[in-house]
Amino acid sequence: MKVQLKWKSENNDENLLQVTDRVFIGRTCPGAIESKRIIIQDKAVSRDHASVTFTPQGVFIMDTSSNGIQVNNVRISSGMNILLNDGDQISISSQVIQVQIIQDERSDKGSQVSDHNITATHIFPSTKIVTNMVMDVRGFSTLTQQVESDRVYAFMNSIFEHVTEIVHQQGGTVKDNIGDSIFAFWEHGNQESPEIASAACTSAALQHNQINKMLLTEDPVFQNIKLGWGLATGNVTLSNYRLRSSDLAVVGDSTNLAFRLCDKANKELPAPIVLCSRTAQLIKDTLAVSELGEVATKGREGKERVYTLENLE
Repeated sequence: MKVQLKWKSENNDENLLQVTDRVFIGRTCPGAIESKRIIIQDKAVSRDHASVTFTPQGVFIMDTSSNGIQVNNVRISSGMNILLNDGDQISISSQVIQVQIIQDERSDKGSQVSDHNITATHIFPSTKIVTNMVMDVRGFSTLTQQVESDRVYAFMNSIFEHVTEIVHQQGGTVKDNIGDSIFAFWEHGNQESPEIASAACTSAALQHNQINKMLLTEDPVFQNIKLGWGLATGNVTLSNYRLRSSDLAVVGDSTNLAFRLCDKANKELPAPIVLCSRTAQLIKDTLAVSELGEVATKGREGKERVYTLENLE
């Protein structure tokens, strides 16, 4: 059996995309490779709006959006897997995508295609320039020893909400929430972009200022909490180890460097936000930076000249 999705682009060109395992549909589909995504440039479309999955049990669509989708003019419930049939029409905002299911000779005879052949994931890693950002809460382990877990959770959840909202406003992608840390990144593409690097650094500055204001209204036990940010720009390999976008892999020295610089921010270095030299060079014409000197980073050879953002509140 062969499954493909058919739609027309803005200039009325016809497009076909074969579904071998999963296809992501949305405004950006962060983490999904080109051969496994359909991009719809529409403000009403979520970054990750829906996914179509080909399984041994059939072809299913899941709505992961805030504005919803329709199948054959019937709105489907968010989070539910809905079985698709040949000829079904998926409506996402003004875009209509038709499902085509083509039975091969073996399917007509009732023969079974193995699970392995249907669900095999073909990974096509891509190398891009990104600016990585890591945010970490200082003294988190001590905090969890002194404060009830539900209060710690509520506090951390508030911080994560602030950080995530700002990252999305600045065009970034949140990759992971790891305990007391958040890892996000901004894709430049194949060429360095001062605008993209500036968006990442602006995101860190806004987070710093907003969270500091939030801390003033918190219970005194949280008011002395400090946070650190590390930002680094460089080449990484983006891919999916498995099918889900949450399994996105971001692998590269710049990613490791961002984590290492975050470890030093507001600890070894007297600054809450620490930038690598490549990031500082990209943003120096739009954001004020000052040099912090050279530092050694764990597990990496040599030293990195680092900088911080000025004019933080």
